[in-house]
Amino acid sequence: METSAPSVSGLRPARRPSERRGSDTKGDRREQGILDALEALLLEAPFAKLSVGQIAERAGVGRTAFYFYFASREAALAALAERSMEPLYEAGGGWLFGDGDPLPAMREGLQRVVQVWTNQAHLLVALIDAASHDPDMLDMWRTQIEEMAGAVTRRIERDAERGLTWPNIRAADIARTLVWMSERYCYMYLSERPWSHPSDEVHASLLHLWEHAIYQSAGEKRA
Repeated sequence: METSAPSVSGLRPARRPSERRGSDTKGDRREQGILDALEALLLEAPFAKLSVGQIAERAGVGRTAFYFYFASREAALAALAERSMEPLYEAGGGWLFGDGDPLPAMREGLQRVVQVWTNQAHLLVALIDAASHDPDMLDMWRTQIEEMAGAVTRRIERDAERGLTWPNIRAADIARTLVWMSERYCYMYLSERPWSHPSDEVHASLLHLWEHAIYQSAGEKRA
């Protein structure tokens, strides 16, 4: 186990899908291979029990090669968290970054987000668990989620300008509440737990809350 953990606050900032460069060099593949190895190991053991040596061995590289790409195992986990957030942005992108009819786009986006959570629950749960035990990881994860909340805020503000939301809606507060609530709800009910719920039920619950919290027409439609 590593004896020291440098702060993750100095790591490279999270990139959104539109900012990815799409390069495919040998170095890029090796870096991704290290992240793949870490993700596979998280299926077998908590992050706190993993070492750089284990990650490097699973990736088929030496410790020197590992440290060429990542300053620490925490830095690798932060990069894995960044990579794991990109599919969530892509899933909700039609609503987050679009300007069309919001309700169908939200319905589809949340459905795809729930599917991403269903497929990657092992990884997302591991990241959240690591954040609950490490202050630096908590700061990193909070930054990731707050970025998502910022994108939601901007969509709500655009729709408020078009008169689609509840009057005088507090966009940032609503966005932050919905995003953090959804993170915790998916964490509790989409991972492999005795009380887990079917994904369609999770989607229906989230959709009901998101629609009614933001859009006046949803409340009128179902009143």
